[in-house]
Amino acid sequence: MNNGQTVDGVNGARGIGVTPDGRHVYVAGYEDDALAFFSRDAMTGDLEYLGFIRDGDTNNGQVVDGLNGAEDLVISPDGNFVYVAAFIDDAVSFFSRNNDTGILLFQGVIDNGATTVDLGIVEGLDGAYGIALSPEGRNAYVAGSTDDAVAFLDVTTTQAITQSPTPSPTPSPTPSPSPSPTLSPTPSSTPRISEFQNADQPTQLVEFSGTPSELFRGFFLIVESDNDGEAGIVEDAEEINASFDASGLLLLNISDIEDHSHTYLLVSSFTGTAGVTDLDTDNDGVADDLSTIGDVYDAIGVPISDNTLLYAAALDGVDLPYVGATASVVFRGRGSGAPFQVVGSSVFDAAGQNADA
Repeated sequence: MNNGQTVDGVNGARGIGVTPDGRHVYVAGYEDDALAFFSRDAMTGDLEYLGFIRDGDTNNGQVVDGLNGAEDLVISPDGNFVYVAAFIDDAVSFFSRNNDTGILLFQGVIDNGATTVDLGIVEGLDGAYGIALSPEGRNAYVAGSTDDAVAFLDVTTTQAITQSPTPSPTPSPTPSPSPSPTLSPTPSSTPRISEFQNADQPTQLVEFSGTPSELFRGFFLIVESDNDGEAGIVEDAEEINASFDASGLLLLNISDIEDHSHTYLLVSSFTGTAGVTDLDTDNDGVADDLSTIGDVYDAIGVPISDNTLLYAAALDGVDLPYVGATASVVFRGRGSGAPFQVVGSSVFDAAGQNADA
């Protein structure tokens, strides 16, 4: 037992990694076909078990693949991603990391023999045994013990660059210049709230998705949604004036999200005042005064009880159901865009169904 839980996912532990910030430790469990994670006390070095992800589990709206025979792992220099080499699956799986909670979300897998659009069939991963990252975190190098090969992958695009046990020298292509941010009064694709931690902390990161390299200007609003007479008050308004990165992601560091039910809005403009502006003037659960906000790009309602007044569904968003406890993390599935909430060690979809089942 550790941290009140039975430790799982470390049977046949092979690979291990500590995050650059020293807050979390991840272990590849070869016989468990799993990736276990722990929080770390920076003063004592003690570990507390947080949970694990096993091959075949449902995570981030996808079936986890690429952990069968998890042999080795590596963590990106910025601590945002974990990559796992799996001996039996002949694959590299990759996960995004929440720097605050240590929770991992499955993002995909590169299998030996898979076909890529640009490079044909991936080779060199048969018997994937060890993995390392280049110092800037762009390239992963994988030892394929059965292939007698080293495969190297561009993990910024999660596509194989080239793989060969006996590579022939070829001219390096001239890199294309990075695209310059473009200002678009109307975004060319609808921006979304893609992930945030629903927790009472001094600061935290909210992740948004949109058009790669496009400059986005708007506001992230946190609207009080407890049925307590203050429903509809815009509790916080964070202005955004930044570009999505090459992967179409944008991170915003915001102040404390209080422990209340909230509706989170991503809007084009806001002319009101945080702590004063009321979208629901008669507290009936209907947002009847939207005069201070512009276009609503995305809306997600997150309850902490059954007694809430959420506004997202009426604004063409999604109000998540209460499933007996408060969500610690809310995220959208990478492929589907559907919202999910992490409650305890389980993931629930927008209908309140356990997505782990």
